[in-house]
Amino acid sequence: MTTSRLFALLLMFAAPALFAQAVVPRYDALVFKAMEKSYDELGGLALIAKASGDPQAALVRGIVYHNLSLLGLERYVEQAKATFEPLLPDPLAMGYYGSVITVQGGFASRRKNFASAASLLLEGSTWIDKAVAAAPDALPLRILRLDNGIQTSRGSPYKRYETIKTDLDALLAAPDSKSGRQAAKKLAVLEN
Repeated sequence: MTTSRLFALLLMFAAPALFAQAVVPRYDALVFKAMEKSYDELGGLALIAKASGDPQAALVRGIVYHNLSLLGLERYVEQAKATFEPLLPDPLAMGYYGSVITVQGGFASRRKNFASAASLLLEGSTWIDKAVAAAPDALPLRILRLDNGIQTSRGSPYKRYETIKTDLDALLAAPDSKSGRQAAKKLAVLEN
């Protein structure tokens, strides 16, 4: 099972808990739809069009561009970064900004530019860590950092096992999030 499928599974089980979190209600349904990663390029672009009049359209657009870059579409990396930069005080935007920088590091690694890849991984991880520090109870950020930590630990010399454990523990301990705890347990079992 790929990590993106595991992320979708985790998000599916944790979705009710995501909406219940006190820190997250300011994000609307389109933001959560963008976070699902259950679309291809055309579906993502359609979601951006649907969100055009939404107050959180820029956040939706950035998340979609981020997720399209995860599909191997490198052309969306710079668009995601440019979309998130004006939103950076927002912890969710900050987390996704960091994540897209780590995705950019993956593309650099594929081109055998290992120095750039390492630098981008560290920079991106720092942004994600800042986002979680700004909103430690926001489950979407914990899930994003968990997914990113797994990918980073698998595909690079940088191991984020302590961070992964911290985020799993946070998901398991999240108040009123039975679904989040179930998803974290399933993810922990699948990843071992």
